[in-house]
Amino acid sequence: MKLLTVAHLRKLIENLPDDTRVLRPARDHSYEPASGSTGTALYDAESRIWTEDYGEDSTPEAEYGKRHKVLIID
Repeated sequence: MKLLTVAHLRKLIENLPDDTRVLRPARDHSYEPASGSTGTALYDAESRIWTEDYGEDSTPEAEYGKRHKVLIID
């Protein structure tokens, strides 16, 4: 699976109309509407795990990895 970046996403959608619906797979082989937000997440390169960011006090970079700006699709 190729890592989806904003650059790759822009290429995927460059010819789609602005009112194109964004869907995601549902558990029963149907689709459901997707939502999105921007935020930050921490990535530990050694374990290759992304962690939800709750701020430096709760999820310190020293323990959970480097903090990155991300696009989150729900």
